[in-house]
Amino acid sequence: MSGERIIVLAMHKILDIGVHMKISQMIIEFAGDYINLGDTVEEMQNYLNVSCIAWNISLLPKNERKAAVDLFINNYMKTNPNDSNFYNVQQDTELLIKNKCKYFPNEKHPIESAQIKEDEYKITVFSYKKKNDLATKQNELFQ
Repeated sequence: MSGERIIVLAMHKILDIGVHMKISQMIIEFAGDYINLGDTVEEMQNYLNVSCIAWNISLLPKNERKAAVDLFINNYMKTNPNDSNFYNVQQDTELLIKNKCKYFPNEKHPIESAQIKEDEYKITVFSYKKKNDLATKQNELFQ
């Protein structure tokens, strides 16, 4: 599958000043091949979700990332008890974090949600501009 399946639509919810950035395009750049591993919209959405989690973990201080990945994988195993693929998900998450840091080291906007729209193969991303909101969102994600 090629990256041409996904049309990028950036819609950002910014908390203070209405600055629009194409974070959705950045996701395609660092995780498009990974997202396109999915054969269905539902599978592609799952890959997109992991990509967004990796994006947000990459915003944490470097010394906190491993614990965040471990927490994510523990939660993944709890919510997917019949999936023995957790090791691959962990490896993928770690690689995505490295890619995000490599290609977009200065991008600090956390992603609240992202969705692939079935009828149009669009990715819609909602992000926050304020860094303090990342901690709140990370806590909600891992509770």
